[in-house]
Amino acid sequence: MLTRTPKQGYLAACGALKRADLRPYAGAIEAPTLCLVGDQDGSTPVALVRQTAGLIKGSRFEIIEGAGHLSNVEKPAAVARLIAEHVTRTAA
Repeated sequence: MLTRTPKQGYLAACGALKRADLRPYAGAIEAPTLCLVGDQDGSTPVALVRQTAGLIKGSRFEIIEGAGHLSNVEKPAAVARLIAEHVTRTAA
């Protein structure tokens, strides 16, 4: 899918995402929230995700070791384990 995306469209989407700062809205999240980040993520750095998680009351913050921006592809077992734990902990 990525290789079929027109270059200009991809660049425009990246630019829009780079300028989008939704942190002011994070505090309004009331759902149980798991914030995951790869320790090598250059697009959404650990510090940014940690800061965002701190804005969400009761959120859980986890770092995926040895993963970059696509931790679900790079470390699927670790991501699945953390999501399963989160769902188990937060199930009512």
